[in-house]
Amino acid sequence: MKKLLIVLVLFTSIAALGVAQNAAPAPAMPTPTTPGGLPDTVVNGFKSFLSSGYGAAMSAWTQNSPLGLQGSTIAALNNVFLQASNVGGNFVGAEVVRIVNFSPSSMEVYIMAKYQKSVLYMSFNCYKSASNPTWIINIINADPDPSKILPTNIMGGL
Repeated sequence: MKKLLIVLVLFTSIAALGVAQNAAPAPAMPTPTTPGGLPDTVVNGFKSFLSSGYGAAMSAWTQNSPLGLQGSTIAALNNVFLQASNVGGNFVGAEVVRIVNFSPSSMEVYIMAKYQKSVLYMSFNCYKSASNPTWIINIINADPDPSKILPTNIMGGL
């Protein structure tokens, strides 16, 4: 009887593990969170990216931003995203790596943009003033090499 019980428990555990491994994951997209969490401005850019492409994402990310005034910054980002799509295929989603809140009005958001065959690591420097309750993106960095975007403590798993 003990052997039958052990075999039944072992079979149930293995079957449950197999179901968990075979479940298809839903497309991952960053989602807005409570205050101090992921800014809507970042989320809306990725939603626009998924539905309408990179140009729509840049429009969302640079709305009310000083980035819109820096043509060389936008040109550099355009080049990075063009290379990412040439190498990785279509953009398919994004995952939050880390959010670092510096203060109630400043944060850095680290995201992994997922393509069909590769990833692009990104950081967004976000600011919210007392006169404007909407998060503004001041700086966007993007590179396929995580060591060029993620701080060493994140790269080390901290």
